[in-house]
Amino acid sequence: MPRLAQWFYDNHGLKFAPNDEKLSKDKDKRYFTFNGKRWDGLPHIKVRDAVSPNEVGRIYFALDSEEKRFIVNHVGLHL
Repeated sequence: MPRLAQWFYDNHGLKFAPNDEKLSKDKDKRYFTFNGKRWDGLPHIKVRDAVSPNEVGRIYFALDSEEKRFIVNHVGLHL
């Protein structure tokens, strides 16, 4: 996903993270259901990063390659 990371940065100034060590171990937060299908919501965008934990913004999503779309699971504080 290096091209995706570069695209987010070049076009929006945002940092893409394909993994999150803490979240990867918490299946209740990592996976979500949308339209009857289970998705991996581990990839995320770091909206704000070098700030206090109550200000850190994240957009967690799944990549749907069949429909060529992002399925957003969570927008808000770091999970």
